[in-house]
Amino acid sequence: MSLGLKLTLLLVSFGCKDPFMPEISSEELSLLVVEGSIQLGQSAVTTIKLSRTIKTEENLKQAFEKNARVYIEGKQEVRYLLEEQETGTYRSSPLNLSPEGQYRIRIETTDGKEYLSDYVEGKITPPIDKVHWKWDPDGLRIYVNSHDPSNATRYYQWEFEETWQINSPLLSYYKFENGEMVALTPEETFQLAYCWNNTTSKDLILGTTTHLVKDTIEMPLVTMAHQSAKTQVKYSILVKQHALTKTEYEFLDRMKKNSNAMGSFFDPQPSETRGNITCVSAPDQLVVGYIGAYTWEVKRIYIKREELPGFPVQLDDCSRGGFISPNHPDSLQFYFSSGKNTPLKAIKDEDKIIGYSGTLSFCADCRVKVAGSSLKPDWWE
Repeated sequence: MSLGLKLTLLLVSFGCKDPFMPEISSEELSLLVVEGSIQLGQSAVTTIKLSRTIKTEENLKQAFEKNARVYIEGKQEVRYLLEEQETGTYRSSPLNLSPEGQYRIRIETTDGKEYLSDYVEGKITPPIDKVHWKWDPDGLRIYVNSHDPSNATRYYQWEFEETWQINSPLLSYYKFENGEMVALTPEETFQLAYCWNNTTSKDLILGTTTHLVKDTIEMPLVTMAHQSAKTQVKYSILVKQHALTKTEYEFLDRMKKNSNAMGSFFDPQPSETRGNITCVSAPDQLVVGYIGAYTWEVKRIYIKREELPGFPVQLDDCSRGGFISPNHPDSLQFYFSSGKNTPLKAIKDEDKIIGYSGTLSFCADCRVKVAGSSLKPDWWE
């Protein structure tokens, strides 16, 4: 969940009857929310997202801040412009910012206001030791392990991207188009048979080793059911790790605790939720967000279905057989015109096609079953 959306949810605490709206001025209800961090290292791209909380008659919503001017500034009088790629999302070109420098973000919005984050020192993130899984009684769990031999990191944050393959139980070699059967090309059959779906982490995943003698950590990232659709064929997770400063960790931890409690973002004091960004034009105005500067470490693993312990497979409608349509215009129209069914193979008597086998569309078209994509990721093994 994005910081902006999380803030919007935090501003309203739902009870049994009516939502509670804290007493906040109209200016506070149009807060600038800044998400992202300054990426250090070789060819690193910095992404900053800007949005505002706006009040409607009934609730609070998130609106993206467009047409702003966003810069990375270094203490050595260097400045890099971030271009707006999508509405409210600003990205730099690939940069080579040294972790030994100090950096900040400058934002100029269309209403004439200027915002500055504090200069922060760059932090080098230790490598990820491993990403691994465990088969627990209540599900499949995925963990990340890391350590810093110098005991200097202590505060960590992780994000992840999940991708998994979905195979159609049945193969289709025909499509019903313009009232008649048309043979599919091998590429079209492939697109119906193999899909990939993906999702990204939604919650703040934070960890600290301040209570330990050694800076060593193992963090659970994902838990899924034994029969999850994600692991029916092949699953991959890309884990991203970066170090945090103590102050940024404390800011994000407050955000996480407030979210879990569903309390007001402004309870008990707005000052307690301040990050390191100031509105230069109006210093008393609250700005939500914290800008850090660090390198990232990433690691990807794959999990194949055959690597997992066996478990019972649940039967679905695809396992119970299909139907056969006679090769007659009225029959074909009846079975396939709605799109709920998909033709599979031609049934022949010698050289004559006498009918077509068919099935429910989600049994032969993986794009229907899981709203996946037939575009195979370039990096997929």
